[in-house]
Amino acid sequence: MVNASKLSFKNEHMLGEGAHVGCFYCVAKLSDSEVRDLKFHEEKSGGIGTGICPRCGVDSLVNLREVLSQFHEEKFGLVTCIAQHE
Repeated sequence: MVNASKLSFKNEHMLGEGAHVGCFYCVAKLSDSEVRDLKFHEEKSGGIGTGICPRCGVDSLVNLREVLSQFHEEKFGLVTCIAQHE
């Protein structure tokens, strides 16, 4: 099963400009400008930041494409989908 908590930790590299980002706490889908202006909590171990939701302030942001890709893999296995190539 997809672990949203794991995907929301040390995820700075997955939340860059152009990413579709959502918060699983306040259930918001962030706008492009909100994604560009994201703030990150720097983790003490490893130096990789964890995204903070600009709407609710909780560190529950995920890359929605990554979440959907993991659900796809769980449900359908490694079947290639046309939408993955868009």
